Amino acid sequence: MFQYAAGKALSEFHSTDLALDLTNYQKNNHRNFELDLLNISKVNRVDNKRELITFFKKNIFVDLFSSLFKKNKTVNVYKENQFSFNNCFFSLPLDCYLDGYWQTEKYFNSISDIIQDEFSLRSSKKLTDPTIYKKICRSESVGIHIRRGDYVTDRDTNNFHGILNSRYYKKASSIMMGKNFNLNYFVFTDDKDWVRNHFKFDLPFTIVDEKWNPIYDLFLLSKCSHQIIANSTFSWWAAWLNTNREKLVIAPRKWFGNKKYLNQLQDIIPEGWIKI
Repeated sequence: MFQYAAGKALSEFHSTDLALDLTNYQKNNHRNFELDLLNISKVNRVDNKRELITFFKKNIFVDLFSSLFKKNKTVNVYKENQFSFNNCFFSLPLDCYLDGYWQTEKYFNSISDIIQDEFSLRSSKKLTDPTIYKKICRSESVGIHIRRGDYVTDRDTNNFHGILNSRYYKKASSIMMGKNFNLNYFVFTDDKDWVRNHFKFDLPFTIVDEKWNPIYDLFLLSKCSHQIIANSTFSWWAAWLNTNREKLVIAPRKWFGNKKYLNQLQDIIPEGWIKI
């Protein structure tokens, strides 16, 4: 979502087309391309390396793609070298290839209304039918995201991201209760059993346990009045898409576990969100 938003902003700036490189999904068994579930504009899709080579009008051997591509002086490749905002982004040329994560709203603030519209579900009937949706919308709801999954099971992912402990959520809950009354907590997590067995909040809470595509969890989380997010782009986007003008968003100050990125975190969390 960050990649699309940044690319969309640059294409709008240049009044040109946007193409999405989807070749990585060929080898990634853990993720599927699901932006087509959203109301995004029609974009060009590049689904395999051969198409990507054709896209750049290069007739080179597919297996040598990675090494040759970087040396191709006719293609303007911009590789993100830091997580903080790069002020030169909108100085990039009309024809360029963006390689990075672009995890800050500063890349797409200029078209925030467009992104809000495009990052809505094509079909919301499945989302709005369940009772949980009505409970969230009719209360002073707080969506709490607890991310575990590969943050726990994969050593490299754990080393890079780290995992938030109960102290973070307890402090966030205390801040939330200090500013609001009659709150209803709704917990979104990829490890429901662990939360049931190990997690305690100062208020009663409901674990959202619908059997559906996780993208519906994201948008249900965005419908909560307020959010306590994890160090995860999943809940970051839910909080950003929350249109409540009085929303309170609490986010972890330490976004990555890897210490070498500590000086690159100033732009990830939007102004107005509380960092702890």
